[in-house]
Amino acid sequence: MFTSPVRQVLAVRQGLTLGLLVGAASVSAMFAASPLIIPRLMVDLEVPVQAVGVISSVQVGCFALASFLAGRLLTGSRRLLRGVLVGLVAANVLSAVAPTFPLLVATRALAGTTAGIVNWLAWRHAAHHPDSMGAVASIGPATAAVASVVFGWVMSLVGYPGVYLALGLMPLLALLLPHSIDQGKRIGRQVSASRSNRLLLVALGTMTLFGSALFIYAGLYFGADRGAPDWLLAWGLAANAVAGIVGARFSMRSGGLWFLATALSALLMGTADTIWPAMAGMVLWGLFFWFAVPAVLRLLEDYSDRTGERSGDAQAVMAVGRVGGPLLGGALLAAGDLDLLGMVAGAGMTFGAALILGVERYRRRVA
Repeated sequence: MFTSPVRQVLAVRQGLTLGLLVGAASVSAMFAASPLIIPRLMVDLEVPVQAVGVISSVQVGCFALASFLAGRLLTGSRRLLRGVLVGLVAANVLSAVAPTFPLLVATRALAGTTAGIVNWLAWRHAAHHPDSMGAVASIGPATAAVASVVFGWVMSLVGYPGVYLALGLMPLLALLLPHSIDQGKRIGRQVSASRSNRLLLVALGTMTLFGSALFIYAGLYFGADRGAPDWLLAWGLAANAVAGIVGARFSMRSGGLWFLATALSALLMGTADTIWPAMAGMVLWGLFFWFAVPAVLRLLEDYSDRTGERSGDAQAVMAVGRVGGPLLGGALLAAGDLDLLGMVAGAGMTFGAALILGVERYRRRVA
């Protein structure tokens, strides 16, 4: 379903196989589907807005835990990649047929766990092959650009079970394509004692906490406040992702500066009075965010003792932010103040950007 854009936008590089890229794409598609699925779950399963965010929090919580523990407990291998891809296929198929909300939450826990290990394997591989960093970073927005439109169409035809079945096809395809992983030792508990690296991890978690609080509820936000039709939301998400493809292909020096621009874009999306400025904020968000992320990951590598030692940690803290984000956003939406959600998200993201700018300034001074 998604191999054509992957091939065209992300040329497979030496040491980075198409199967691994499609596996990483299946993880990105899973997260891209959440803003489309959540509003439908509220209707089909009669779940209130305060509770529906739980499914995203559980999914991302398991993803975070798996990302954090994988480098400490597991050894990268082709067998491990195949096993977690099989688990991701099974989790998505089970989600499509789950008859109740609690069972659906359980299947998404399995999906989050297996997806976390797949994602860790991809970023670990990228850390060992720096030329492939842009390709792995780009796979998220490249997938989301297609997934937002395709899933929106599937949702209109067969509802959320069809989206979960589509999600199951991607890791299945990854299993059938050539895939390999560099062998490597476990990271264990011994990592660099760099305090500035710890601040960068806090900043990444802060950015995703407040960013996801707004972004995960984009469907409710646009529909309730501005009356945007479903198709416009789908195309807005796709445009956000296309902008991210462009952003991830550049090598920017300052992650903090571009995260600050991301925060301002989120503030525009969350507080604009009409739909078109808000859509502009959504698109710029995708561009600036993916300018920033690879730059910050390179900062982490610069002060690490071993290549890739913080890859899982970075993905884990960002995932932890996505756990709390839906809960924070849901609480603010339940209070009935959409403008407050936009302002809180923008302020929190600005704080995260300021932390990164501070680390960048400190490292320039001591260099």
